[in-house]
Amino acid sequence: MLKPKLPDERKEYIIADYIELVCLYSEDSQILKEEANNAIYKRSTVKTTKEVKSYKDNEKKALQINECFTHLKYREKVFDKFYPFEIKDEQVVSVKKDLTELHKLYIFLLVCSSLSSLDRKETQNSFTSVFECISTDAINKYLPEFTVVRFGDSRKSFYDAIQDLAKQLDEDPRIESDYNVGNDGGLDIAAWKLLEQGTDKEKRGKLICFAQCTCTTQWQKKKGEPDIDRWRHYIDFLCEPVKFMFIPYCYRKSNGKWFDKPMVAGTILIDRLRICTLLHKDSSTGLKVLTLIDRIIKK
Repeated sequence: MLKPKLPDERKEYIIADYIELVCLYSEDSQILKEEANNAIYKRSTVKTTKEVKSYKDNEKKALQINECFTHLKYREKVFDKFYPFEIKDEQVVSVKKDLTELHKLYIFLLVCSSLSSLDRKETQNSFTSVFECISTDAINKYLPEFTVVRFGDSRKSFYDAIQDLAKQLDEDPRIESDYNVGNDGGLDIAAWKLLEQGTDKEKRGKLICFAQCTCTTQWQKKKGEPDIDRWRHYIDFLCEPVKFMFIPYCYRKSNGKWFDKPMVAGTILIDRLRICTLLHKDSSTGLKVLTLIDRIIKK
C-alpha cells in the first residue's frame, strides 16, 4: 500500500515529489494548489478536492508552493512522455487516465524517492533492489562498450567478491583473507573498458567506473561512497576509478540546473531525469518495475 508521508525537508524538488504522490493516492486523482498548501503546512491528509476549505497563506508559504508548481510544470516539459501527470494552469495536478510503461517507470522512481510511503519493509527492499537493476540498465546505456557488473550480486563473501572483481578488472587484490567490512564497501556497480590490446600485453591502466545506488533522502551523505582511498586497501588500482551516484530524485531547479551544484561535485550524478533519458527506449528490468507499480496503485 502506498500512503504519502509529509517529508521533513522543505526543498522544492522534495515537496514536488510529495505533491505528485498525494495526487497519485487521492480518490479523485488530482490535487489543487490550494490543497497542496493545506496538506504541507497544516499536515492534513488530502483525499478529495471537496474536503479542503479555503484559507489564506502567508507570503513565504505561497511563494514556495508557487515555486513547486513551477517546478512541476518544468517536469511536465522535460520528462515529456515519461510524465504521468498533467499540470493545468499551474493550479491543478492530475493523473493521466491511461498510464503507459514509461509513466510507470517515472512512478517507480517517484516511489523510490519516498520509500517511507510504503507500509511494508519487504516492499521497500523490493524497490531498492529493482532500483539497482534500473541503474545497471542505465549505465549500460551510457557506457555501451563497457563491461558492467553488479558488485555483491551473489552470496559470495566480501573477500571472495573482491578477489573475483580484481580478477575481472585485471588488477591486483590487496585484501587479506580475514578482512571483513560487513557490507558491500559502498560499491553497487562496477564498469570498465579495456584499451585495444594489439601487441600490448599490459591490461592495467584503464578507465574504471564505480557506482553507488541509493534511495535515501540523505543521499548527499553517501556521496563519498565508494571511498576510493579505502578501496585501495582492497585492490591495487593503477588508475583511480571514476565515481557515479544514482538517485531516484529529480535533483533540479525549475530552470533545469542542479538544485545545489556544490553537492554534485566529485561524482557523476545520475538523477531521475538522466535515468529516464538513458532508458528512453527500453529497460531489461521493465517487467519488474511494472509488477511493483501495479501492486501498489490501481490505475
